[in-house]
Amino acid sequence: MTPSGDQGRKRKPARKKKLWPLYLLLGFIAILLVIVAAFLPHSTPPPVRLPEMQYPGHSSDGQSVLPQEERSDHGRARLDEDFGPDGKQPSSRLMPPTTISSEPAAYRHVQRRGKLILIIDDVGNSVEELRPFLKFPGPLTLSIMPQRPYTLESYRMILGAGKTPMLHQPMEADGKQNPGAGAIYTSMSEKQVDSLLAKNLEGMPEITWVNNHEGSKATSNVDTMTYVLGYLKSRNIHFLDSRTSPVSAVKQASLRLGLEYFDRNSYFLDNIQDRKNIEKEIDRGLSVARKDGYAVMIGHVWDRELPQLLIEWYPRLVSEGYEFADIRSLVKEARNVGAGN
Repeated sequence: MTPSGDQGRKRKPARKKKLWPLYLLLGFIAILLVIVAAFLPHSTPPPVRLPEMQYPGHSSDGQSVLPQEERSDHGRARLDEDFGPDGKQPSSRLMPPTTISSEPAAYRHVQRRGKLILIIDDVGNSVEELRPFLKFPGPLTLSIMPQRPYTLESYRMILGAGKTPMLHQPMEADGKQNPGAGAIYTSMSEKQVDSLLAKNLEGMPEITWVNNHEGSKATSNVDTMTYVLGYLKSRNIHFLDSRTSPVSAVKQASLRLGLEYFDRNSYFLDNIQDRKNIEKEIDRGLSVARKDGYAVMIGHVWDRELPQLLIEWYPRLVSEGYEFADIRSLVKEARNVGAGN
């Protein structure tokens, strides 16, 4: 039986709808959105605050929370150079050494805690004593005694190592100590003082600072110190009072001449020559730097323990925010705290 009508014809398959116009439209819209987004203002997320570090003995704002140092009168010194900067010998608490942080630098909050001006006295008798100090990685001032076997050689070595030389001028002491060659005595006239200082400075033109070696008697005599400061003023050279006497007249002589007064405001590092005591004196100096903004600390070239100890302490102190400087920065630092005159 033959099918009739529509039943006898094959059905044609349905035509698929063409979707490419839709895809094209969607692509166009996406491109348009990207272009519009590129011109819109962008907001930057707030920066991440790193935690602030806190130092031992200090609050988070950098203020000291250590107990007030007790001070007691100090009797006659064992040495001519055994007085504190105020003529007294304070007690102190030795802060334990802290290790250098292994954290990345960005995570360490380093607050400026003051400048440390280190002076090494009694240079000129031996170059072997001098050499270890020239390895110190930071600024260092070395005070050279005049008319010694290695005075000029030491001067050249100091300059060659990038350190700062100064003159360690011998002066008359109260006791029986012999200050050595080139010393200034209270019996000298102004002309004799001028002549002696000119001789002691000969061959060392880079020197712009002088401090006293011994000199408890000479620095207590206002006329003698007026002669000394008057000559140094004519050479544009500053004088640092090493404070070997609690009754120094250097400030009075400075006022006479209209000069600023500069002194050792901290402690001798090695009057007692052992490591524990030196660390104790350094710690006292750090407390002065935190209080005054700077500390002038004096050691001696003949101390075998001192150079290596300073080299070991240097990176820790820098990491804690202390800055090392030579004697030439003292004028600015003293003016900042109103210490000059």
